[in-house]
Amino acid sequence: MSSGPARRSLCSAAALALLAVGLRAEAAAAGVRLTLPPGAPREVLPGQIVTLAVLARNTGSRTLRLRESLALPPDWTPLDGGRAFRLRPGASDVRLLAARAPQAALAPAGSYRLTYRVWRVGRSSAAAEVELPVEIKPVVRLEVSLQSAPSFVPAGTGYQALFLVANRGNVAQTARVELQSGDSFPAQPDVERFSLPPGQSRVVTVLVRTDPKLPRALLHRLRLRLLAAGSVAQAYCQVRVVPIVSQTEDPYRRLQSRAGVEGGGEQGRSALQFNWSGGGFLDAAGGRWLDFRLQQPMDQSLTLFGFRQELAASYRWKGGESQVGDAGYTLSPLTQLYEFGRGARAQAALGPLRVGGFAMETRGRPTVEHRQAAFVAFNPGGKPLRLRANWLKKGPGGGDEIGSVQAELGPAAGLGLNLEYAAGRSPLRKAPPSQQAWNARLEGRAWGRYPMLAEKIHAGRDFNGYYSDADLTRLQLGAPLGARLGVDLSFYKDVFNLDADPARSAAPWQQRATASLRWARTPRMSWDLSFEDERSKDRLPGSSMDLGARQASLGLTRLFGSLSARLTGSMNWIDDLAAAHAYDYGGAGINLSYLARRAQSYSAFAELGPQGLAVDSPRELVVGAGADVTPLSGLVVDAQLERRDPGAAGPASLRYLASIHWRFFGSESLSLRAQLLDYPGSSRPGVSSIFGGYSHDFAIPIARRADLGAVAGTVVESGGRPLDGVLVDIDGTLALSDRRGRFTFRSLEPGKHFLWVESLGRGLVLERKVPAVIEVAGGRTLRLELRAVRQAALELQVELYDAAGRPLVVSSPGQLLHLVPAGPAAGLDVELSREDETISQATDADGRLSLRGLRPGRWRIRLDSSGLARRYRLERESFEVELKPGESSVISVRAVPRLRKVIFLRPERH
Repeated sequence: MSSGPARRSLCSAAALALLAVGLRAEAAAAGVRLTLPPGAPREVLPGQIVTLAVLARNTGSRTLRLRESLALPPDWTPLDGGRAFRLRPGASDVRLLAARAPQAALAPAGSYRLTYRVWRVGRSSAAAEVELPVEIKPVVRLEVSLQSAPSFVPAGTGYQALFLVANRGNVAQTARVELQSGDSFPAQPDVERFSLPPGQSRVVTVLVRTDPKLPRALLHRLRLRLLAAGSVAQAYCQVRVVPIVSQTEDPYRRLQSRAGVEGGGEQGRSALQFNWSGGGFLDAAGGRWLDFRLQQPMDQSLTLFGFRQELAASYRWKGGESQVGDAGYTLSPLTQLYEFGRGARAQAALGPLRVGGFAMETRGRPTVEHRQAAFVAFNPGGKPLRLRANWLKKGPGGGDEIGSVQAELGPAAGLGLNLEYAAGRSPLRKAPPSQQAWNARLEGRAWGRYPMLAEKIHAGRDFNGYYSDADLTRLQLGAPLGARLGVDLSFYKDVFNLDADPARSAAPWQQRATASLRWARTPRMSWDLSFEDERSKDRLPGSSMDLGARQASLGLTRLFGSLSARLTGSMNWIDDLAAAHAYDYGGAGINLSYLARRAQSYSAFAELGPQGLAVDSPRELVVGAGADVTPLSGLVVDAQLERRDPGAAGPASLRYLASIHWRFFGSESLSLRAQLLDYPGSSRPGVSSIFGGYSHDFAIPIARRADLGAVAGTVVESGGRPLDGVLVDIDGTLALSDRRGRFTFRSLEPGKHFLWVESLGRGLVLERKVPAVIEVAGGRTLRLELRAVRQAALELQVELYDAAGRPLVVSSPGQLLHLVPAGPAAGLDVELSREDETISQATDADGRLSLRGLRPGRWRIRLDSSGLARRYRLERESFEVELKPGESSVISVRAVPRLRKVIFLRPERH
């Protein structure tokens, strides 16, 4: 009878044994091992991206569904949210995650730990984890730059130079000020030693006294050096000092001009170019004006190394103007915009009518086109209305014709509506729809506060104007949310090959939406955040071009100190919708500068990053150093060395650069620049080049003057307070205002003159445009009152963006379009215009353009993209900016590659 309990005991033991075997099997199936590969990153700089590669291996006997995460220290930014993945028994997978270290002010030097964990899907506890220790290195950087200084001062008076000092590192700095003043002029700073915490800045003011017995004009050079532990920085200031002498009677009327010569040679090629430009009135009454520009040689193909040939002359009279030579020729938005060419144009006013036209041939195009144009404009006085009719004949043979009508209206205060309708070849009422185009543009400030732009352009398939076979939509809105916060929104939609005709090569369609946020947290710190979403595809049947791209970028601008560095970062996501693939990529260098004694400064930089998007992409290391020496007043010598090692992608290169610039006697300038590019250890030949130039300012006498007149005036602020020590210039003759703001010119010829104020100082600019035209009558005294307001400033930065070592096409999965900074856009022509005032300059070697002393108000900025390589385009070529009194506006423009469409054709079967 005991067999029942025994049987039950035996069954229980068997069940327990089976349960234990199952638990052991489950434990074996759930095994995950995480290991870090050798050479994992251990030391990073603030703001640098850390990429974590972890080898995950399934040591069990079952397929695992896992999810992953990366635990970060405070203020670190994750660049990848982690994904779920599967691991088969015995299989392994390399998992990649990335994070960005905080910027310098938020990243004290020290040790940090990043923890990578994996969970089984449906489980709350981690299956495995691994830690990556990271060391943030200290960054020591002190930066100093010239904030303001007068362009020139009268001899015997003092001037102030303001230098902005910023600590851009993550450690506090104590700096000592040293000055070197040329020509034995005494200079005294307002502080000799000071401390700056990380992220803070301050202004150092230097007072310079000039010699009242100065015999001739000179260029005074002042150098400020900041010496700190482990960091040295320096900045320069150049001010022209002019002696005030008695007015002497010049018997001639003169045209101010500048002449120079530039030359260069490279790899057996050479070029020599002469430059001559000038302008001025041709008569005493000021009714006729002439200016000219001449650059040689005549053959455009011989203007090597960026030297551009330009021959142009313009003549203006009351009621009209004419011009011949090289210029940008514009008729209307639908017919012709900013076409550079050589020809002639003229226009004249006939009451409320204005008529004009031009004839030109294009330059810089593969095929030369001859174009003729004419227009008639009607502007009734006192009404916000303008009507205009345009006619254009164009083409290689000059056989295509376009006509258009325009209307400009002011529907509301602060808003302008521009309408245009155009048709090609036949009269307007007979043109088929495929040869027609229309444009509607509404621009201004909505509700008097928000800058906005709405534009619609439609051009038929056979329309042969500035646009063709396109439908474009533009929407832009700026929303200032406060004194330190602003949002910009934009939307673009471009469609070409409207009917998707397969006979054409492509039917591109592109849509892009952007949003940016600017937050000036403090006067010394500002954040900028932007997001861009873009969709591009080819609408032709069977086309494989269908891309979606998104980009997010975050930047921090702070004012730091002694040793300097600029850090930025972005993250890109690219979806190949046709191939059902998605990719993401993000990337970051350091730039240091050191100021030594005796007018010497040194700099160094290093950059390291992958050349592509693949995990095993070769990495490129770029290091360099530079020196700036001033052995004499007005003489600057620069030297640079750069080494670029692309790893397995190609041979390493060394670049040597040296330049000399010398300005002497106030009107003479001499420059010399040499460069050598070498490939040590490689059969690739090196490249060497040398450039030089000289220029001289002088005046050309054109006619004898008549009777003399006089000018007496005062210089006051907008509130009426007189300004003393202001240097007023009329056609090169100088006068200094006294304590009551008064100045006098006793011997001036009758007629019109240019009046210029260059030493206004105090951050002021005249209300009226200068140079201003004044008219002096013989035997009489002209009374003037010059009122001053706070000046505005503009800083423009143009940068090139290129693919990270990849072609600008999508040729296979893993080879994608990704834009990274590729250097500055140097030598790009920029034009600022406001009412009757136009300023034209070019970006410097760093792609920057800095303009100070601007009159407050709305300015239109136009950039000439012809100075870029053909594979680049500017994201915006024309826009407006509002400059406020006493403030400085900073604008950045990107030059990005033109997207090339690739169509994959199926081979024909035979």
